[in-house]
Amino acid sequence: MPVFVMDVGGPSQSKAGKPRAITAGMFDGEFDIAADALIVARSSVSSPTGVIPGQSSQRGLATPLTRNNAARLSALDLPKSEAFTFAGAGGTPIHGMLVKPPSFDGSRKCPVVMLLHGGPQTQWGDTWSYRWNPGMFASPGTSS
Repeated sequence: MPVFVMDVGGPSQSKAGKPRAITAGMFDGEFDIAADALIVARSSVSSPTGVIPGQSSQRGLATPLTRNNAARLSALDLPKSEAFTFAGAGGTPIHGMLVKPPSFDGSRKCPVVMLLHGGPQTQWGDTWSYRWNPGMFASPGTSS
């Protein structure tokens, strides 16, 4: 879930009311803006949350500054999530996410675990979780 900005007035009336992602493609669960600086708490399926100072909310995309877990994470074969869409009831597009096991070999079959998020209060996303981690479900040799 990226952080968005939206112009609400000023000289750029052509952009007014149109949200624009400034941390596109990331899961930034919490953020703060102070002294024109964006600070985010960012994670993914393959990386636990890190605090990332970013560029000004007016100047562009937030960029990572620290990588506190980089040494430990580099020793692991952590999965990356792959988004896909399939047709649901009445042809409604349904979002899915595939997480392959470590050392995945596409020429071999492996079991699949399907995890449903089941409600409007939350969803599965490309984010780290210490409780419901899709990478851990996939680690015993299944794809979740």
